[in-house]
Amino acid sequence: MDLGEESESVLDALASIRQRLRSPRIVLPPTAKLELMHIARHGDTAKERGLALSGIAAARRSRIVPVNLMPVGHGSVERVAEKLRSAVLLPASEVNDWQLVAESALLGARLLFSSDEHLRGIDFARLTIELQSFDLTAPLVCLNGSSARLISHLSGRSPQPGAAGTEAERGTHSTSPSHAGASPSWDCHNEAD
Repeated sequence: MDLGEESESVLDALASIRQRLRSPRIVLPPTAKLELMHIARHGDTAKERGLALSGIAAARRSRIVPVNLMPVGHGSVERVAEKLRSAVLLPASEVNDWQLVAESALLGARLLFSSDEHLRGIDFARLTIELQSFDLTAPLVCLNGSSARLISHLSGRSPQPGAAGTEAERGTHSTSPSHAGASPSWDCHNEAD
C-alpha cells in the first residue's frame, strides 16, 4: 500500500535495488498479494480500498512480479510458518507475518522489505537458527526506506551519499492496527545467484 501512495522511501528503495543489483527479480509473495486483494475488496474505508488498488497497479507498473509457491507446496509454507510461530519470535496472532517470512525464505529471498512493525522487530539471529532446521536462509528484514546500506552490502558497492534516506523517511510507514500485516512487502533476490 506504501507503493500505492507513491511513498518516496519505497520508490527510493526500488530504484536502489535496480541500480545496485545485477538483474534483480522483485517479487510479491502470495500472502502479501492476498492481503492486498482482500483490502482492495473489503477494506474498512474507501481510502484503504483505493490504496490497495493503487498498490496493485503500482506493483505491475514497477515490474514487481506476484509469485506462487506451487512447486514448493503449500504444506511446506505451513510447516515452516508453524515452526516460526512456535519459536515465539512474533506475536502468535500475526499468522500472515509468519507465512510471509516462510514464503520469503522458501523463495530464497535475501531481503524482505516491509513497513510492518512486527516484522521490523524480529530477532534475526533466532530467525536464522529456526530456518536452518529447514536448510533455509533468513531474509534480512528491513523497512522500505532503510534499504540502501543493505543493498550496497549485498552488491559489494559503496552506498551513494544520501542513498539511505533521512531519519524522517525511515520507519514512518506503519500499517493500521486493523491490518497489521497488510502493507505490501517486497522480496528481492538476484537471479544470477
